[in-house]
Amino acid sequence: HKALIQEIGGDTIMEPAQEREDSSLFGVAVAQWFFWLSKRHPSIDKKVATALLFSILLLPLVAAIVCFLLGQTMIGGILIFFYSIALSVVLFKASTHSRYAPRTEKDARASLSTLQFRFGQVRAKRTNDYDLYLPPGQKDTIQCACLLIPNEQVDRLAYSCIASKISDEGILVVVQNTEPHCLPCKLVGSGFEELSDIQRKVEQDYKIKEWAIGGHGVGSIPASLLAERLGIQKLVIWGACPFWNIDLSASKLAVLVVIGSNDGYWTNMSDEVRKKFKSMLPPRNERSVFIEMIQGGNHAGFAHYGPIPGDGELSIRLEEQQKKA
Repeated sequence: HKALIQEIGGDTIMEPAQEREDSSLFGVAVAQWFFWLSKRHPSIDKKVATALLFSILLLPLVAAIVCFLLGQTMIGGILIFFYSIALSVVLFKASTHSRYAPRTEKDARASLSTLQFRFGQVRAKRTNDYDLYLPPGQKDTIQCACLLIPNEQVDRLAYSCIASKISDEGILVVVQNTEPHCLPCKLVGSGFEELSDIQRKVEQDYKIKEWAIGGHGVGSIPASLLAERLGIQKLVIWGACPFWNIDLSASKLAVLVVIGSNDGYWTNMSDEVRKKFKSMLPPRNERSVFIEMIQGGNHAGFAHYGPIPGDGELSIRLEEQQKKA
């Protein structure tokens, strides 16, 4: 994306797109820890996660120092040796952290040109926190706005095409910027404060009658966790998430789940896991719960990026999957 932006001369149009948090090697490592922990324990508090991190970092060093003070230099040396190896592995993983690239140059150009075209129509806006896609026609009151949280390691620009399609149907779409780490979870950058701040900023310019929130892949975790706390009653989940372990059975949310039939994360789930996933959704009521399958679609097909490890092949056109979604 960045190379194409420079090539086409879109760097001025894309401003501002600044990093918001610590993007140093240690900052990335900490973000990866929070992200890994929150996927497996969605309800964990940031203070607890931070305490666990410092415990893991400090306890081996304290134990090594105690061993040296007690004259157990060999044990202390072994502790330092393995601690150094573990720390090196963590920092190396952080140094190789990257984004999922567009599947083809054509897809990358489509993402950029769509956003540029919407800018020209005065139907798109970019801030440090989000990209905004407006419905056609200038209106003071918006019937519905959807806050969309991207999948992990996916740039927000990859959603410009599908967000534009949704906005054409009269829905204002807000795609969160999860930079610099692109790791959407409530402990890193998709927490209650960040999302409520986006709502507040959008509502300064537009009168929103109703909000919905959506998440793609891992982005569905913070969306599901925080929907009701944000005062939102409609939840959209794109793609299966193997780490989705959130009990919504007692909530009053209206939920739409859209999954591609070739989604590798869905097809690789056992029948028991799929059954558990469905049982954790709210019961069918007057607003209902819908699970829709897009035949031939895959996990990455909700945006312009991929392929990604573990996903199935896309057997329909990318534009067709996004139109159905």
